[in-house]
Amino acid sequence: MIEKFNSLWETLKTDPKPLRRILCKILVKLPFDAGKLLRIKVKTNGYRIHLRKSSLSLALFYDPDSRKTDCEFIASYLNDGDVYVDVGANVGTTLIPAALASPKGGHFGFEPHPRIYRYLVENVLLNGLSERVHLFNCALGATEGEIRFSSSSNDDTNHVLVDEPGIAVRVALLDDILAEAERVHLLKVDVEGYEKFVFQGGRETLAKTDCVYFEISEQNFNLFGYSVRELLTDFEHQGFALYVRSGPSEISRIRSDYCLRTHHTNVLAIRSQEDFLARTNWTVSSPLTKQEG
Repeated sequence: MIEKFNSLWETLKTDPKPLRRILCKILVKLPFDAGKLLRIKVKTNGYRIHLRKSSLSLALFYDPDSRKTDCEFIASYLNDGDVYVDVGANVGTTLIPAALASPKGGHFGFEPHPRIYRYLVENVLLNGLSERVHLFNCALGATEGEIRFSSSSNDDTNHVLVDEPGIAVRVALLDDILAEAERVHLLKVDVEGYEKFVFQGGRETLAKTDCVYFEISEQNFNLFGYSVRELLTDFEHQGFALYVRSGPSEISRIRSDYCLRTHHTNVLAIRSQEDFLARTNWTVSSPLTKQEG
């Protein structure tokens, strides 16, 4: 006990926000969601969220700029009137900035975990976006049905379970939900390894999508029996060019044999490089070799 206290004290002595750090630790340990009692609203990247017992809410309370990179990309890419789809929306840290950047556009958010989905609904309402954001409390996959989903306290990494107990969530097809959409300008997918199956259930949607922003992780993909190379190859076969960010406003072209040296990274699958650069005012650096990931 004394060792734990000393360790915490040493951490807090050098922490730039010790009081916020302590509050975050307390909220995580409590058996209930004390955020509802505190009624704290976190201002971050041009929008607000409720402080709740969730990993992303607490991360933004401690550091409001912690998700700034994704927000800046989405805001720079979207034009007013664009259609944005967020698969794995969590509490809304990318969906809400998208809806604010494109107030006349169509916005779709998918979050399977029932508790996190409630937080997402609260945050969309808090920002006055409930009339222009369509929310779905379901997972997306290759076939309709039901799957088991984790319910970890580290809820920004909850995921589909394979042969393990968990909470039951409904599975829908992206193609069914977006059947009437003529075009999708930006599709963001972050589902902790289940990406392949989301895309399998969204082949028609991908055919009318300009840009896909998704996470790759060899470790996460292997849990579901496929590889990063397999997924990237599939995107190339569908006519997308692949890129990763190589600077604050810079992308580099990669191939399906891209060698990932970190646990995960984000990939951009782009139909038209010219359109992407015109939207974002970004630049393209020299292509990365397969050893540079």
